[in-house]
Amino acid sequence: RDAQRAYTGSGVLGSALGMDKVLSKLLCREQGIPVVDFRWFREADWAGHEEEWLDRLEAELGFPMVVKPARLGSSIGIQRVEDRQALDAAIEEAFRYDEKVVVERAVRNLREVNCAVLGDPSEARPSVLEEPVRSDPSKLLTFQDKYMRGGGKAGRRAGKQQAPQGMASLDRIIPAPLDEAQTRAVQEMAVRVFQLFECAGVARIDFLLDDDTGQVYFNEINTIPGSFSFYLWEPVGVSFDALMDELIRLAQKRHREKNGRVRSYDVNLLSVRSLQGLKGAKQRS
Repeated sequence: RDAQRAYTGSGVLGSALGMDKVLSKLLCREQGIPVVDFRWFREADWAGHEEEWLDRLEAELGFPMVVKPARLGSSIGIQRVEDRQALDAAIEEAFRYDEKVVVERAVRNLREVNCAVLGDPSEARPSVLEEPVRSDPSKLLTFQDKYMRGGGKAGRRAGKQQAPQGMASLDRIIPAPLDEAQTRAVQEMAVRVFQLFECAGVARIDFLLDDDTGQVYFNEINTIPGSFSFYLWEPVGVSFDALMDELIRLAQKRHREKNGRVRSYDVNLLSVRSLQGLKGAKQRS
């Protein structure tokens, strides 16, 4: 019944793609947006064929690898593995959370860079970039990094007094320390992903950066990011209140556009005339 009410954020397509790491990566790869090499499979594929899958993953991806549940967030169930035994255990652990799993080639000299995008498929603009700071530089961001650190460091890094709890309390460097060309490339890629997924409102797109080569890869999209990523908009002059106003404006705009379309077509398919028309169409075909 979304035609009856205006709502902020992405619609069904963008939200569904954002929740499925496999589909989002496949779509990006098909459209020429870089993603790290990956394989995916379901629990039914894995069960009874574990050694075959381990052999294939070792041969096609090589260690180190990253194992993820396909449809989960907040770094839950994600592990970086360095050997076959750890890979087997990580896959089994990931299947505790989802029946579909993604295994990726790990970026060795990894930096993570995020960019928020505000708008809709026809008008979208990027925020400044952030680089989250991991508690252990040799490991991936964890649930504890994202949600259970005290506030403060992130706010001071961004030139603020104090950051709220939740995702906003994650330690981060704003703006991310990239050169102008890298920054622009990430922002352009973020807008492209946002529009490709037909997102609306505010979303945050997360990227993996190989610091050895400078290559940037799409990692995932958060269609309702924690704290609406307000901390990425304030540095470009968009206050939290202004961000909320813009989200409402975008929702009202999309609502008007939807209601301006024909959304129903009245016809009685059981009427004699309709049945005759259908029969005639079949005979002509």
